[in-house]
Amino acid sequence: MIPFDEMPEDNAQLASISIGFPLVQPNTAESCPVPISDVVEHLRLESPDGDAIDAGRLSFLRTAQVADQRYWIWAFHRRGFS
Repeated sequence: MIPFDEMPEDNAQLASISIGFPLVQPNTAESCPVPISDVVEHLRLESPDGDAIDAGRLSFLRTAQVADQRYWIWAFHRRGFS
């Protein structure tokens, strides 16, 4: 943990900090405990272009173990963005 007095003063400095989290094994989309249909439904509710969301607009990036929590990290490709 970075001591408070050594914290970055701006976003550029913050972005330069390297933070690593161990992978959850197996590090695969298929190992996600939440069905992709539930992830899509959540995004439909939260995204401004929710009506156009489908599983084909998601890309699995990686897993991460953070303390006692496990995360599956996805990229969501909004319409008009890559």
